Amino acid sequence: MDFSVIIASRNRPQLVRQAIRSVLEQSHPSVELIVVNDGSDPGNAPGYAWLAQEFDGRVRVIDLPHLLRGHGSSYGYNRGVDAAAGSYICMLDDDDFWTDPEHLARAWKCLSAARADVYFSNQVAYLRDAPLPGPIWLEPVAGILERRGARPAPGDANVYAVTIDDLAQCGNFCHFNTTIVTRDLYLRLRGLNEFIRYENDRDFYLRLVGEARTMLFYAGTVSRHTVPDPTQSANASTSLPFLQKMLYRTYIFDKARTGNPSQAVRALATLHQSYTLRRIAERLLEEGSVRIAYRFALEALWTRVSVKWLFYNLYLGLRALAGGTAGATAATLPHARGPIPPAADRAHDLRAPGTRAIVTDFSVVIPSRNRPALLRDAIRSVLDQTHAAVEVIVVNDGSDGENAAAYAALRDEFAGRLRMVDLAHVAHGHGPSFAINRGADVAAGTYICLLDDDDTWSDPGHLARAWASLRATEGAAEVYFSNQAAYVNDTRLPGPIWLEPVKDLLERRGARMEAGAYPVSIADLLPCGNFCHFNTTIVSRDLYRRIGGMDKFIRYENDRDFYLRVIDKARRMLYYPGVVSRHNVPDPARTANASTAVPYLQKMVYRNYLWNKARLFSESALIRKSARLNVGYTLRRIAEALNREGRAGDAWRFARQALGAHFTWKWLGFCTWLGLRTIVAGFRRAAIDPLQRPAP
Repeated sequence: MDFSVIIASRNRPQLVRQAIRSVLEQSHPSVELIVVNDGSDPGNAPGYAWLAQEFDGRVRVIDLPHLLRGHGSSYGYNRGVDAAAGSYICMLDDDDFWTDPEHLARAWKCLSAARADVYFSNQVAYLRDAPLPGPIWLEPVAGILERRGARPAPGDANVYAVTIDDLAQCGNFCHFNTTIVTRDLYLRLRGLNEFIRYENDRDFYLRLVGEARTMLFYAGTVSRHTVPDPTQSANASTSLPFLQKMLYRTYIFDKARTGNPSQAVRALATLHQSYTLRRIAERLLEEGSVRIAYRFALEALWTRVSVKWLFYNLYLGLRALAGGTAGATAATLPHARGPIPPAADRAHDLRAPGTRAIVTDFSVVIPSRNRPALLRDAIRSVLDQTHAAVEVIVVNDGSDGENAAAYAALRDEFAGRLRMVDLAHVAHGHGPSFAINRGADVAAGTYICLLDDDDTWSDPGHLARAWASLRATEGAAEVYFSNQAAYVNDTRLPGPIWLEPVKDLLERRGARMEAGAYPVSIADLLPCGNFCHFNTTIVSRDLYRRIGGMDKFIRYENDRDFYLRVIDKARRMLYYPGVVSRHNVPDPARTANASTAVPYLQKMVYRNYLWNKARLFSESALIRKSARLNVGYTLRRIAEALNREGRAGDAWRFARQALGAHFTWKWLGFCTWLGLRTIVAGFRRAAIDPLQRPAP
């Protein structure tokens, strides 16, 4: 089989037919077509089931388990590729279609002749049946090739071999519809990033051109792309707020800047990162948040200096000094509404229809995947609590089949004292954030508690004490924090790790415990510098839903993100300084989770996304300031790590950006040293390269 064409679709069985026909009308004979039904609603299931019969068995339909909002297009495409047999992979959106019946025939002829990894072409974008002016995708590449006198590649006079430099000059990216990639390269890249729901095509494109050995480009138009109508559609392009889109984009570019093997791609990502930071600054200024805009503008300037942007920074700086608003409330910051949909829109109640919710004091949610033996200890530590009004909800996050019997045995062992929610099996699971949200959706407790499946509560009086303190405030307290001890291989780690310093800070200001706990504010918690782990956080169910629950996008330090959003929105918080839980730090030699399997630089990229999210969407000025300082700190850690890897140029770019986020004289000196190293290395390469080039 030459080509496998994957179409990911959700709740659009009628619309996908046009895409299917455009594939079946291709003149090239060796093509398989796979439609991935991304967990569509039950009412659309018959429409997808009929596709195979309607097209005489020429369409293979893969039905993914039903999920609220689906698994995401990236997940759908990846599952389609898993089942594909073609040498080359093509992707097509279900609301788009190919317009050139010779597209695959031309591509096969050129790919075979050049033994290329990737084949790009162009498409036309339409909004409400009107073509949009370009350039949007790779249209400028034709002019770039013409200026450098490029010759056609074997197989077709209109197809050219392209380099990363050609594509970087263009500045845009290639859409899924017009990208063809070898199956081997797709798998080597580990496919699409399943946690990116906005511009996952841009992320894939950057990784693709960084790894491909030979790339071809056809300047013609082969596809029609339908731009979602904001008045009629609800997808990532139309439903996400502008600043949330830009936040996702900063993550994509940071990911490329730290992990892409191509220097040209990294330089392009740096350029686009500066542009994205500028757009954030401009939008914040439109919303009246002058000081926050100024901070982002400084970061953009230090990322990539330009005279025009220097004057814009001076203008913003003067406005900020003149008393521009800091955007302290939702009224002055329209973007302060959380990027996660409100609970009324997000929640998916798994209770049986007509079942009356049983109200209890605490709902303890334990997400678990493939660890039934460890889970048993966590469950017992909850059931050993002296407080009686507690429900335990275990969310089995799509564990592998060999663990199904063990989870079923736990359900039987704790029958009547445990509720288990089984999520559909998916590769790598849905993620702890998704699982926790599903557990919270079915919770009946006044307060929500969270517990990792490999940890345990060590204090049987934890919930009884918390309930007494929370009730003493006549229901006004929405959050209750406490501490835990961290262990690696049964050896306790020295602290402070979590909120241990808060007690000393409170005592120094003369605070006193009330009903067994300290009332605390954001000003008390942030100077600690740490955050509260899931295991020792109790939040009211109302607050959990008000903040939209967990952010499913974040798989590393989702507890830090949750903590920042909780303290930002909580009306009253309590703190108990005692240790109530044992946290088992994953052993890198034996465990593979986000803490141990994710490379250091990727962790820092996640963390930078998290802090930028807090900068943009927090209502508290204190949290925004802390987030900005931590952005500077995180960017410094990235710069130092890159410098240790011998990537002085990349380190210099991140170091400059860190300087824009938080200026210090010490860091200015480090930036200067890195800059000199980069300049000297550039002169050395310039002196050596002519000697290495072969004679013409």
